[in-house]
Amino acid sequence: MNAKQKLFWLGIGCIAIVAFGIAAYVLQTRGASNDLGLTRSDLAIGGLPDVEALRAKTKAVADAYLGQHEAELKELCGGQFQLTSDYSLSPKIRALGYRSSFYYYCWDIYLPYSLQPNSGSAYTVAVQLSDGTKGNTRDPDKFRVLRAIMIDQKDLSTRTLK
Repeated sequence: MNAKQKLFWLGIGCIAIVAFGIAAYVLQTRGASNDLGLTRSDLAIGGLPDVEALRAKTKAVADAYLGQHEAELKELCGGQFQLTSDYSLSPKIRALGYRSSFYYYCWDIYLPYSLQPNSGSAYTVAVQLSDGTKGNTRDPDKFRVLRAIMIDQKDLSTRTLK
């Protein structure tokens, strides 16, 4: 091969590497493709699950967990409150760094809730759930709550329930 041919193939190789890098970046950073905040690449890596079933399972576990922590929520709100799941808050909690994903071997999902005290400012609650089990395996039928993060109107974490 002469110098011109080597330069040509080097250029082709560089273009291919750049194209591959751009494609990988776009797939990873592409906006959430659903209201759980999961990207398309997360869904592909996680085995293309039924998103509706995933939402139902995680919501049932998160609702039960928040019900068990009602006293702490009342303390935070200073009395009565209204708590509702609000998937429209998924982009907000994702922008704050709480990103749902398929993490190595298990789902790591943040469900958004709106917490409206009868008096005072509203909070956003990000409930983190996982289906990871001991031994680096997972059981998609046994999600558990890792924590719930209370976020105030200024987008600051005010409290974490564990």
